[in-house]
Amino acid sequence: LGEPDFDNYKNMSTTGGLIFDHEFDDSLTFRGNMRYGYAHTQFDTVYLAGYATGTTVNRRIRKDRAYLQSFLLDNQVEKTFEVAGTENKVIAGFDYKNLNYDSIILVNVAPTIDAFNPTYGQTLNLPTIDSNAFINSSDQNLTQTGFYFQDQTKVFDKLVLTLGGRYDIAQLETIDRDAGSVEEKKDKEFTGQAGMTYLFDSGIAPYASYAESFEPQTGSDVSGNAFVPTTGTQYEVGVKFQPADKNMLLSVAAFQLTRQNVTTTDPNNTNFNIQTGEIRSRGVELEAHANITDELSLIGGYTYQRVEVTGSTGTDLGATPRQTPKHLASLWADYSFKTGMLDGLGLSLGVRYTGDTFGDTGSTFKVPAFTLVDAALRYRLPESAFTFEVNAKNLFDKEYVSSCASTTQCFYGFRRTVLASLKARW
Repeated sequence: LGEPDFDNYKNMSTTGGLIFDHEFDDSLTFRGNMRYGYAHTQFDTVYLAGYATGTTVNRRIRKDRAYLQSFLLDNQVEKTFEVAGTENKVIAGFDYKNLNYDSIILVNVAPTIDAFNPTYGQTLNLPTIDSNAFINSSDQNLTQTGFYFQDQTKVFDKLVLTLGGRYDIAQLETIDRDAGSVEEKKDKEFTGQAGMTYLFDSGIAPYASYAESFEPQTGSDVSGNAFVPTTGTQYEVGVKFQPADKNMLLSVAAFQLTRQNVTTTDPNNTNFNIQTGEIRSRGVELEAHANITDELSLIGGYTYQRVEVTGSTGTDLGATPRQTPKHLASLWADYSFKTGMLDGLGLSLGVRYTGDTFGDTGSTFKVPAFTLVDAALRYRLPESAFTFEVNAKNLFDKEYVSSCASTTQCFYGFRRTVLASLKARW
């Protein structure tokens, strides 16, 4: 019940990157990664805003413009050595991230419409900066520098111990054009990780791990308040199995992931987001990697999870957050030609399943499950450093609803998306 001639979504993005590896000797390696990106998003829509009278519904018109510029840098050194009967692999490095996010959201009243006998093409009072439309306009600049260290130690070829840490310094500057104010936030956080794996001769390897996370956020709520970083802890136990006579790896794992200050849709202002106090996810993952032949490989996975809001001052405490399916599954097949005229050509085909999800914070209705097919083609140019790739998501251009924010605001998923790239390695 929007306006077919008005509703549209456009995204233009440009990315470029450089990967550099250098081995000083058999035990010392340097890796450097640099990436730049720019994206411009335009979103225009007319959406429902509740019933007026009878079969007539209210509507709103919304115009979004967003610009994102990013620069990422990661440098690390890896050193392997033996000491006191143990094999050690130490990684130390630092990374830097700069994000500039400039956005403006304009909302105004749109003409009402009969839900059961709609007449489209009515004159729209387009919101502008100079009109009386609701305006949320901000410019944010995020810089984050991280220093990290990890030591992986193998004892007597059986026990693998991993211990690591990371220290982040993040600074977020928010310019609220509506209020004419500037807000600066600076956060510092240390996060750690630890793991243990035991390697049996049979190919079975049970493991356990613990990890902490710290993720600065861009964006703001309906009042223009900048979001605080998202933090989290994850516990995981599992078993991996690699048969001696087959080129495959099977794994099963149970996990618990708890995150604080997670960004979700504002139930009272669905055009904006808020941060939920705490969300906990518990589940099981199954995964298989198998090289059937020298040319054909398969990757399959399945996840079952139960997600719950465990910290909130609102009515959503104990509820399942929207856009969090219980079931996820995928299967990916890849075939690489290695001889003859087709040497260098690779073909891939995959399928993704996403289970049904709740469509609002009150868990009152569900968004149906959907299955999508993806494909990819790549060709490595003979005797050169270049590889040409084409990736297609939603290959058959399936129309489906990916998520909902409320009973009156749902979103279609991306239609067929094709991305071509040229990579060089030397």
